[in-house]
Amino acid sequence: MHIQVNSLWHSQECVAASNVTIEFDINALPVIDGARELATFGFIPEGRYTNEDYLFDKVRFEQGIPQDLIDIAFDPQTSGGLLLFMPEEDARAFVREMDKPYCRIIGRVIPKTDRDVIFK
Repeated sequence: MHIQVNSLWHSQECVAASNVTIEFDINALPVIDGARELATFGFIPEGRYTNEDYLFDKVRFEQGIPQDLIDIAFDPQTSGGLLLFMPEEDARAFVREMDKPYCRIIGRVIPKTDRDVIFK
């Protein structure tokens, strides 16, 4: 099996042994223009399904999240993103200081739940 790693996979690995859960805001995740439309029309890389198979029992998507965003979350392609974990106050200051369009808070660390990663 060929494993294609993405940001979701990396985030799950970060918290797997840490006794915490990452809660992502699905609407805060940066998505390349046109990606949602392509996902809606079924242009999905095969690696997306490999990632879902591996992460199935580690990730939960809250009810109401559109399928195209779920497909994008499992997509194996990344564009060199950087995931940082820091206290909320520090994160807000960091985002202000960076002042870049894709530098944003996309989630938070919460006490451990039944899953390593939750999308809301």
